[in-house]
Order: sequence, then structure tokens, then C-alpha cells
Amino acid sequence: ALPAFAAHRGWRPRDVRDAALVSVVADSSRRRGEVWNLRRVDVARALERAEPLGGGRSVYHVESHGKTGPVSIRFYDESAMLLRRWLELLPAVAVHVFVSLRSGERLRPDALHLGLLRVCEFAGVAPFRFHAIRKRVVTDVIAATGDAKIGQLLAGHASERTTQMYYNDVQQAAVDAAAGALAAKVRGG
Repeated sequence: ALPAFAAHRGWRPRDVRDAALVSVVADSSRRRGEVWNLRRVDVARALERAEPLGGGRSVYHVESHGKTGPVSIRFYDESAMLLRRWLELLPAVAVHVFVSLRSGERLRPDALHLGLLRVCEFAGVAPFRFHAIRKRVVTDVIAATGDAKIGQLLAGHASERTTQMYYNDVQQAAVDAAAGALAAKVRGG
């Protein structure tokens, strides 16, 4: 729903900014503060260096920093399109990417959530937090690959143990499914 949200009122700058923000978080699974710290010059440079993934898709990498130090944020084609549109609309004085349209100053970190709420309302889904996006993306990657190490690297955790502690619902679902299949087999079903 993100490109539709960005376009639903004629590509209004705030809608483009909010769609780009949510899209980058969904692609990268990075923490809100890490995305909040993105600088305009770094994103513009990243948009010039697409790395092909195959199938006509590309990945982009941009450096930021957060509570754990420097991080690499990855995003894909839809986010790149939204970011390009947003950079064209960004106030000239803006150093960072996610800024107020009036002042060009960075939005307060807690104000980023307002954009997510607007996207949720448009999409007709119950409001949720940025961390829920992070958890869903990392959980889905672990479930799809069966490899907690990939989830660890995506989440930016220093240890696989940390990832397993916070994203253990994948393992629980696998255990439940395997135990359920065995129970059905034992009972002749």
C-alpha cells in the first residue's frame, strides 16, 4: 500500500516522506533511530549505486548509526523510488532525510510514528509500532531460510543468541507443527 499511499493525494510531500520511511523500515528491519539518523548525502549516494539481485531487482546500502554504533541499512527498488521522489521534495536546508517540511530540521524520533499511523489508517489496518515491522521482517526471514544466523545479521545483533531470545516464536511454531504432525501420525490421522 505504500506507493498508493504516497500517490493518493497527488504525491503530497508529507505522504511521500511517510511512505518512504515505512518502506525503508520494512525493507531493512532496522531500528527507528537508525533510520532517523539517515543523512541526505548518504542516501543520494546510495541511490546511485544499485547492486543487482537478479530478476531485475536491486538492493541499495546506506550507512547510518544507532544505539549499537554504525549500521548498514539495505533497501530495495520500491523504497528507492519513494526516496528519490522524497529527495526531490526535501527542503534545501535539510541535512537529514526524515525532516519537517517547514523547517528542514529532523523530525523528533517519536514524531516518526505519526507517519506510520497515517499509513496504517490509509491501509485500513490497526496501528502498530515500528518495532513490530522489525520483528515481522526478521521472523519471516528466519522462517523462510531456517537460519537464525541470517536473522541475526539482518537485525544487527552481535550474537545469534540475542536473536533467538527475541525471535523465538519461529522456533516455537516449527516445534508446534512438527509435534502436531507426529501426533496426527501416531493417532492414524
